[in-house]
Amino acid sequence: MKEVMFELKIATAPDALRIMRDGWPSRIISLVGDDFRFELPCLGPHHFIARFHDVESEADGFLAPTEDQLDHALKHVAALGDGDRLLVHCHAGKSRSPAMAIGILVAAGLTPRAALDHVKSLRPFIIPNRLMIRMLDDLLQQEGELLRVIEEHYASLPAEAALPNRGGWNE
Repeated sequence: MKEVMFELKIATAPDALRIMRDGWPSRIISLVGDDFRFELPCLGPHHFIARFHDVESEADGFLAPTEDQLDHALKHVAALGDGDRLLVHCHAGKSRSPAMAIGILVAAGLTPRAALDHVKSLRPFIIPNRLMIRMLDDLLQQEGELLRVIEEHYASLPAEAALPNRGGWNE
């Protein structure tokens, strides 16, 4: 199995602000909606911010992620290597950021299963955004394998994790 060459942290928004202030990340991906509770400044060219909500389909009043946003995020971190430190965060660190982190790890050469396992080793209770996973599967030409691995993960979760309110997991 290919080894991850960069250090990865997946965080909630409050934890991410602390990690950013501490100067830890060499690259940052922020995935937040317009309902973010506090100011999120762009910290420079090493910081990519995509604004969309944690939705898995189009919904009135909510902004869904786009393939273009995810492609830009992948390109933002494509050159990560030894010694780099990547912070990926969303509001709760359970849906959007794990989905993005899994995609980044697949793009870096891990299998979808290895990417999921690595992310779960960092954040054991995740509910990756399945719309993002479908888009990442297409962008990374995984021919459904990434989606299959995530669907198996969802099948192992309690039923309430699949509810539209994300089962209260992102409270």
